[in-house]
Amino acid sequence: MNKKIFLFILCLFLLAGIAWAAGEPQLTAPGGGEFDLVQNVVKYYGTSSRQVEARWGDYQLLADYLEYHHTQRMIVARGRVVIYQNNTPEKRKVQSAEITFDLNKNLIIAKEQVMIQVDTSIRAQGGYLEWDRANDRFKLMNDPQIEYDDWKITGKIVEGQLKSGIMTLIGPVYGANQDTVIKAGRLIAERQKEVFYLQDNPVVIRGKNELSANEIIYDLKTKKVSAKGILKTKITENN
Repeated sequence: MNKKIFLFILCLFLLAGIAWAAGEPQLTAPGGGEFDLVQNVVKYYGTSSRQVEARWGDYQLLADYLEYHHTQRMIVARGRVVIYQNNTPEKRKVQSAEITFDLNKNLIIAKEQVMIQVDTSIRAQGGYLEWDRANDRFKLMNDPQIEYDDWKITGKIVEGQLKSGIMTLIGPVYGANQDTVIKAGRLIAERQKEVFYLQDNPVVIRGKNELSANEIIYDLKTKKVSAKGILKTKITENN
């Protein structure tokens, strides 16, 4: 068979998302695509009504535009990008304006308007996410915000492990719900124990009462507070 004809047929198969090697993502592109034979890169396009879709393992990815770098096994997606991890009890979701997924390293990097849905109770957003799926570690930066049950918490950096349910917010940290305000230089949240560990000049304010100590432990179930080190309390008078 003529080499050019063979490459053309191969290109059509790749663009249609058919007959990929085992373990490779299956992709569909309603807007068509292009195949760079030199760089071994396939470019996929969506339409105004349908996005590009990629599926592999328990993942599903949707985007307006997608590149698959076959040699590096790298996916680069742009425009209303969403990754679903379907076969988990939490059904995690990451969405962003741009996402790069290194399939070899199992590493996700998301940029701009990042949102990660950890489970039904925890959601985080920021400007930049590194999610090392292989080692179950993530880092969220650029004005990160956490919604944790009824809490809304902000800091400078959020680091954690999703499987263990542990997140560390590096501050200054500020959090609030309907009746309590917390401040600290560092907050460690443990999902399984349902507690916050407030460290580095922590303060808890509830109504007129303000409590500070070397470390404060806040029980999310009972809403009780315990302290380590020198405990200080004061009552804030209303003007």
